[in-house]
Amino acid sequence: MKGLFVGLTTLDLSYYIQSLPVEDSKSYSNKQVIIPGGMAMNASIAFSSLGADSSLITIIGKRFRSFIDDYLESIEQNIDIQDIVLSESQSLPIASIIINISNGSRTIFNPPLSNFSISSPEIDLAEYEIVMVDGFYPELAIPIARNAKEHNIPVVMDSGSWKPQMDLLLKFVDYLIVPRSFRPPHSTSFEDAKSYLSSYGFKGLAFTDGANHVLACQNNTDYFIDPIKITCKDSLAAGDIMHGAFCYHYLHDHNFLKSLEAAMLTASESCKYDGPHEWIKNL
Repeated sequence: MKGLFVGLTTLDLSYYIQSLPVEDSKSYSNKQVIIPGGMAMNASIAFSSLGADSSLITIIGKRFRSFIDDYLESIEQNIDIQDIVLSESQSLPIASIIINISNGSRTIFNPPLSNFSISSPEIDLAEYEIVMVDGFYPELAIPIARNAKEHNIPVVMDSGSWKPQMDLLLKFVDYLIVPRSFRPPHSTSFEDAKSYLSSYGFKGLAFTDGANHVLACQNNTDYFIDPIKITCKDSLAAGDIMHGAFCYHYLHDHNFLKSLEAAMLTASESCKYDGPHEWIKNL
């Protein structure tokens, strides 16, 4: 099985603390971890770790490429990465993250959205069985998703928030899995967002809500899927991991609801450990 992941890679600076700091104060973290992150990167790692072949089209840049490669080698993940950044002065975004040790929650500080000079690689989609996009780099994601749609290759999408040109990208998506907080323009409530997104006619639509149930929508019917109960140590990248696992299980089952439930189990497993990729060591 081979999947293509298109979108964001970040450098995550994670700080593990007992509680969120108050404003205008100084704090020492219990632990600091610096690792690759980002929706497409984490999803491709999950897909690969479950036993499939991952290809990733993303922006990394010369400055951090060796760090990314060394890290992937350290967790024994062989991912085919195509770096599309053109300017040597540009590199991947750097995110700062606070992990609350008491409950495993994560608070993420992202840099401003940037305009990158990127290449437009020739992609032979014939070798891929599934494509995942995350809404970043739409000038690349849209033609890839359109091409995949034309060749009956399923397109999965992850996104935490509405981004430029997303209304066009969504036209080529088969399976959309987003958080309950996701809001398209002019949507003021979850019901508005659900109604608007349903109008695209996806083969499957799902809304995650942290440790609460997932609402899955298919064929005009709503389904509620409860996650397993765990002691959460670190929820960072759980949603990304869920998307990568969904892609993997969908290629096995070709069943939206069954694949979603299996992916939820993988995401829950990832939350049992400190760090978003530690669960891989226990497969």
